[in-house]
Amino acid sequence: MIRSFSREMTNCERSSSSRTSPRSVGARRPQDAEALTALSIRYPEFREAYAQDKVGHHFMVARSDALANAGTFELVAASVEHYQALGYAFMVVEATNQWTGAACEALGGVRAHFAPFQAQPTVRQSASPLEDVVTSSNGFLSDKDSGSMLYVIRLT
Repeated sequence: MIRSFSREMTNCERSSSSRTSPRSVGARRPQDAEALTALSIRYPEFREAYAQDKVGHHFMVARSDALANAGTFELVAASVEHYQALGYAFMVVEATNQWTGAACEALGGVRAHFAPFQAQPTVRQSASPLEDVVTSSNGFLSDKDSGSMLYVIRLT
């Protein structure tokens, strides 16, 4: 199952950037910067891998409720396999649902940083969608009362 997901994932990776708004991804970058900086300061091995572009980053692993829970695990496992094949030392995963987090933990991932979705407004508030602008009715990135947990998985 992992091999077939790995092949499908490669195709999805190519097309996912066209489906994911760069603006919505950018709204999440403060978590990346804060977590990756902290990891680099505290762990020299991570800092070295990060400096050598040997840290894979998987954003929005399972962003659809239509994906079965087992599919989430297989997708994270296939990502691990993919980054290992590329010679990466670590993979960071932003888990925005419990199944992605459970998959990361089952694969030995370590929780590195939590960013609550509703700590502060991060997108433009608007009652209706606007062209080329990420909006929400309340200014928050998500209606969930949880958040995004950034996991680190050692690949070597």
